[in-house]
Amino acid sequence: MKAKVFFIYINKIIRGPFAADEVLQLLNDKTLLNQGRIWWKGKADWMALREWTPAKIREVPTSPVQHTEWYVDYQGQQHGPMQEQELLDLLKMNQNYSYFYLWHVGLENWQTVYAFPHLLEQLGQAKRSNTRVPLLGTVSVELPQEKLVFDITSLSQEGIGVKDCHLPKGVVAKLYINSPALGIPVYTLGQVVYAKEDGHTAFHFKSLNAEALSAVIGYIRQVKDRQSLEQV
Repeated sequence: MKAKVFFIYINKIIRGPFAADEVLQLLNDKTLLNQGRIWWKGKADWMALREWTPAKIREVPTSPVQHTEWYVDYQGQQHGPMQEQELLDLLKMNQNYSYFYLWHVGLENWQTVYAFPHLLEQLGQAKRSNTRVPLLGTVSVELPQEKLVFDITSLSQEGIGVKDCHLPKGVVAKLYINSPALGIPVYTLGQVVYAKEDGHTAFHFKSLNAEALSAVIGYIRQVKDRQSLEQV
């Protein structure tokens, strides 16, 4: 059975999962081809469907082999290589894994701890409902002297990831999140907790009202429910 790992987003609806040959068939739909976006596990952001090729299947991360050498990025500082037991020992010394990003050969991008169920199992943690998922949208960042707008790449109950942002860690700002997938605009206060030289930046929510939290949780559940079909 061919792996169904691809998800397609169009008109506020996430469809999938699809196998590679099924995606090829969908490319015959010109509207979908021109307006749709595609994502698969391990991909940091949705990409235009018209840019997708079957070769992209090679970018889907596989489960780590026994002697995988891990690298860790913790609040902007990188460590490694290290063996899996060393990684687990490091993680066990911390209760909050949200600021840890992991990478090993074979992955396209850094991933959160929550992207690796076998690590969570060894840490005695259930996979959390606020695992980061991809999100299409923009965030307006209001600072005392200026207002900046960035593209959103990911969302969790704890915060958002954006690209092409070069604000330093520690900055606190008002955030206005606009994404059709959420159904409502989200206003909150956020703080930069992670900033990389390539512009990938993470904002931590300092507060979310009940309506905004409900919208965030609802969207995350929709994505995770779709992803769970990969196991069927």
